[in-house]
Amino acid sequence: MKILIINNGSSLGGWRWLRYVVVAIKTHYPETQIQLFLNNNITSVVNNDDYFTKHGIKIFKLISPPSPKERSIVSKAFMQVKFFIRNKFFIKKTAQLINESDLVFFTWSYTNNELISKINVPIFYIQHDFIFSHFFGLHCGNNYNKLWYNYFKNNVKQMIEKNATFIGSSQHVMNELKRLFPEYKKDDNVVYIAGLNDKDVSEGQKIDLLKKLEINFDYCLYCTNDMHHKNMQAVLGAFYYVKQKYPNIKLIITGHGTNGIRVQVNCPHYCDHIEDENPNFDIKSLGLVSDEELLALMKGAKMLVNCSLDEAACGSGLDAWQMGCPTAISNIPCYLQQVEHLGVKTEFFNPKNCEDIANKMLFLLDNPEIAKQNAQDSKLALEKYTSKDVADEYMKIFEKVLIK
Repeated sequence: MKILIINNGSSLGGWRWLRYVVVAIKTHYPETQIQLFLNNNITSVVNNDDYFTKHGIKIFKLISPPSPKERSIVSKAFMQVKFFIRNKFFIKKTAQLINESDLVFFTWSYTNNELISKINVPIFYIQHDFIFSHFFGLHCGNNYNKLWYNYFKNNVKQMIEKNATFIGSSQHVMNELKRLFPEYKKDDNVVYIAGLNDKDVSEGQKIDLLKKLEINFDYCLYCTNDMHHKNMQAVLGAFYYVKQKYPNIKLIITGHGTNGIRVQVNCPHYCDHIEDENPNFDIKSLGLVSDEELLALMKGAKMLVNCSLDEAACGSGLDAWQMGCPTAISNIPCYLQQVEHLGVKTEFFNPKNCEDIANKMLFLLDNPEIAKQNAQDSKLALEKYTSKDVADEYMKIFEKVLIK
């Protein structure tokens, strides 16, 4: 089978999913030919070209629009013309490569509509989430961006018109697709993701990495980003109540857009900024960390907290369950379904209720033996659902459509 995969953009969570799934398919189906088109904007943030190529996956770089740097009017006009010409060439060449493949698999929502119109082979499309269709009080990207919403909506509609087969990483995502786009009439295709890590850190490495990160205290871990659906304010409010009983524990945050957070929680409704040199913080963010640092943080944490309001899957939960770290997460549909499918154990809370979040965190802190057992059971559960299972499910979906 010859598969062409296009990733036109991605969050870092979506990037980790892509890296995992593409390599899983190639590893367990080595006769499959995979060509992977990646957006330059993503590969500049997380450059894993060597990771793909060493697994026999051929990489192409997509053409990104000119960056919005300050330029003269003439320079801007030149860049726009250059991009237009290159993009026309890219669409023609990519369409040719796609139509020489057995199928094309789009792994992100925002795709070139002109390119889609030229495709003559079966299209597969994973819809990670519908964040741009929802309103969280503020919108994704911290503003209500109707332009992005219309782009996303038209993109999905065009995929449906081209008879694309959609795949979701939870039943919730498939339900959302059919609720928002009732014209999609195909059977559900759901593939839950397995543990995302193919590496580990030893106890000695963990100690060294935490020392490097200047962490020599008890802490809870919160992996997130600055998008509104991540619901960060609820966790910060909950941590006020946790601190009343455990005044020496800290909350460590990691993730894109969270850099610079260093605060004290003196109130359940907001936090107070403190200076970088002030050692008396309650919460601080490390920003983006390496894979090894993340694993060390997971192994050393009292628990991982995930307070999202809507997702495709609990990516940070997968890391924690794989590393044997206790978890407390939102009781949103996708997480409930994921936990049931995987057989892992966690504490669920109402993500809109700070006191409920705090109570579940306190339950794990008050009952370390239960927390430890939950973590051990979850680690064993993830050892039973592997990359082979994930690859098999994707190949079944591909083959079912190709056989018709």
